[in-house]
Amino acid sequence: MTLLPTTYRSPWPVLLLALIIGLIGSILFFGGAYLIYVGGSPYYALAGLGLLATAGLLWRGSVLALWVYVVVYATTLLWAI
Repeated sequence: MTLLPTTYRSPWPVLLLALIIGLIGSILFFGGAYLIYVGGSPYYALAGLGLLATAGLLWRGSVLALWVYVVVYATTLLWAI
């Protein structure tokens, strides 16, 4: 007998949020990759990867998604200064 379920299905609003964050992450990543190609900053590609990681973790129902997002957000604030 286990106290916690072995699989956890996220509620649909969480899955919708994961899809939206994943879409934004994809746009940032591919746009950032192009920007790197033309000699620009790698920030957007890295931020896109962070958002894609957040979306994947959120889809799986992991609380780690919050901390990955916090790191992406804090890095964005530092980059903007």
